[in-house]
Amino acid sequence: MPAMPLDRIQAEVLDAGTVLLEYSLGERASHLFVVSRGGITHRALPGRVPLEAMARTAYERFRTPGQPADTAALRAMLIGNVDAKRLVVVADGALQYLPFAALTPGVPVVTAPSAAAIAAMRKTRGARPERELAIFSDPRVPALARLPFAKTEAAHIVNLAGGRAVYSASGDGATRQAVLDHPARIMHFAAHSLLDTERPDRTEIALSGEPLRLRDVAGLRLDDSLIVLSACQTALGREMKREGLLGLAYAFQQAGASQVLASLWKVDDRATAELMKHFYEGLLRQGLRAPEALTAAQQTLARSARWPHPFYWAGFTIQGDWR
Repeated sequence: MPAMPLDRIQAEVLDAGTVLLEYSLGERASHLFVVSRGGITHRALPGRVPLEAMARTAYERFRTPGQPADTAALRAMLIGNVDAKRLVVVADGALQYLPFAALTPGVPVVTAPSAAAIAAMRKTRGARPERELAIFSDPRVPALARLPFAKTEAAHIVNLAGGRAVYSASGDGATRQAVLDHPARIMHFAAHSLLDTERPDRTEIALSGEPLRLRDVAGLRLDDSLIVLSACQTALGREMKREGLLGLAYAFQQAGASQVLASLWKVDDRATAELMKHFYEGLLRQGLRAPEALTAAQQTLARSARWPHPFYWAGFTIQGDWR
């Protein structure tokens, strides 16, 4: 996608208080461009090799319970003293794997392949699906273990939805065909996912019967929908230059979804169910936007006695648009 001029980014993409962090990795030096409606600043960063090594080390610590994660040092290097009510992160290389939510506690973060992608998303929006909410939970897949808290997660969401039009399928009913037949403004998947970076076409959400793969997602009409992928590694995929990671989150955005909530690592079933309960309380009961609802939910777990480590909450990120 062609680069977008600065003045158009400021006028068409950003709003007051939203700051864009765009990273570009180079061999000798890398670069951070901090863009707001009021201007742009530049910071030099280490070259690709040391910066990616640092990012990979941090990623392993974040996704391993009990491992200390030096968030202060990472924040100082990658963000600095940026003051914003919301951050839009356009990452590059191994930085795409970092949980920026852990580096900016309390500040909503969305990620995108580029500012131009957000602008294009807004221009191509069509009619939203009529159904308000569709939930697909704990599919029965013989080769995979059941998810004991997925049904609890789904039940919480149905309860919070109140009188909204909800389609909910679990166990044997959570099938590929059920997904294809029930597009909705919010689609929630509480299931296993299988990542294949060598053959992205085989990346899938494991459902009863047949899996849902990228080609199936491409056939959905999801204009302006929110997709919640409450599963493992759904934000990951094969790296594409200036296009992000080719995987489930990318496929849902290509199908028209304006926001995808996805995960950066293998997540904990019970903690995820708790995170999603708080996320939907913010989204459906308090009327928060998805990034703000996710941030509030993450901070609730971070302050808890049971799940303070970033492994339990920081792996989830919102990709796409924040509006």
